Amino acid sequence: MVRSLILFFIFSIIFHCAAQANEKEFYFNQVTSDWLDRQAHNLDMSLSGARYTKKEEDSQAIIANEIYFREGEGVKFRPSIDLRLSLPNFEKKYKLMFSNYNRNKIRRSNYGRREFLDNQRSDYGATLSFAEKIGDFDITFEPRIQIEDPIATFYTLRFESEARQKANKFLTRFEFFADSEKGTGQFASLIYRRTFWGNWGHSVILEEEYQDAQNLFTTLQGYTLHYQINEAILLDNSLIFRSRSEPVNFHLDEISVGPSFTHEILKDELRYSINYFHFFNEAFNFKGRSTGSVILEFIF
Repeated sequence: MVRSLILFFIFSIIFHCAAQANEKEFYFNQVTSDWLDRQAHNLDMSLSGARYTKKEEDSQAIIANEIYFREGEGVKFRPSIDLRLSLPNFEKKYKLMFSNYNRNKIRRSNYGRREFLDNQRSDYGATLSFAEKIGDFDITFEPRIQIEDPIATFYTLRFESEARQKANKFLTRFEFFADSEKGTGQFASLIYRRTFWGNWGHSVILEEEYQDAQNLFTTLQGYTLHYQINEAILLDNSLIFRSRSEPVNFHLDEISVGPSFTHEILKDELRYSINYFHFFNEAFNFKGRSTGSVILEFIF
């Protein structure tokens, strides 16, 4: 815990200085982004046959390079790419995404970063995303086909809502899924966030997930302290408890603590993040181990 807090404040000082650098035009990024939008627009018009909305294309290509370290396993390098084509005339909020991993397959938690890093692997496939707003909820349905032997399928129905009251924010998220590995199941997340002093804030996180294929029930409870250095830089330090069920009992599975740093060098163009965790897992008799990553993302 002490080590984590020290790193937390060291990152604050170092990257606060780095944040003062002036941003310059990322010319290659802009040219590539414009070209991608034009191709998406041409495809959109070809499929729809006419313009039905004034909504502009917001297609993206995200190229990420990750350096990942885990104690006892050494350093690994993991590249990935996401291609998201926005076709607003074909469907109001319709996106076609090709990626080499399924973001929903590992764990749907925004705070399951350490678990996500441990399990991420290349899973090439395509996802269709249909989104609509009904009442206070943003509803998304995402069928996915994954290219492997045999071909795997994943389906996710997601309900998301956000409520604000002054410095308070409440985020709710419910998902129902069916896929080739987890079977059917559901996921729920409740997050409370509050800014309490200047750029300082904190979050309380409650999550649970049930997977029918393994009859597995997992929960996550966490607390995160945030420091917004500026609009482009966010630093947080999290304490997370994970529990899981087994055939005869329900028990604590892991405790993890560590800082995470995110810096958007150029808005919607270039960003990187640094994650570090010191975790105590039942599989290692709750002996402390370290894991971390540095991720660089180019967004076109």
